[in-house]
Amino acid sequence: MTVCMIVRDGSGALAYYERPAAYSTLLPETCESVRAEITPLEMAYVKNGNTVEIKLPLYIDRVGMTNTSCTALTRMQVEESSPYTEDDVLDGCPLRVCFAEKGESVWDIARRERRSPHVLREENGLTEDVLPKDCMLIV
Repeated sequence: MTVCMIVRDGSGALAYYERPAAYSTLLPETCESVRAEITPLEMAYVKNGNTVEIKLPLYIDRVGMTNTSCTALTRMQVEESSPYTEDDVLDGCPLRVCFAEKGESVWDIARRERRSPHVLREENGLTEDVLPKDCMLIV
């Protein structure tokens, strides 16, 4: 990591300084990519004669990502000889996928799909009351 700063000296002239700073972290071997966001916190400084010692704590948020795949559906067959009514599908199917749009409320989706909003949130790992993006939900 390189720490950079622009400062004004005693006469008001601008000066640019940069210095490498060591930073390391351990990631699992399966990690394929990393994203980091660094946020500076409150800065403090001490002047010692002609030098200034600056202390700037950083909040570092890093996320390591790994791709994983699995087979979720191996076979599907249409039974045209005994079609289901819409009520049969809604009440008798243990697992369905619902396509929801950005901005839809979990409450409205749960009501439409005849499910509890709490269960819908829990099964899909939702934390918001309104969907932030288009997605497929398990109902």
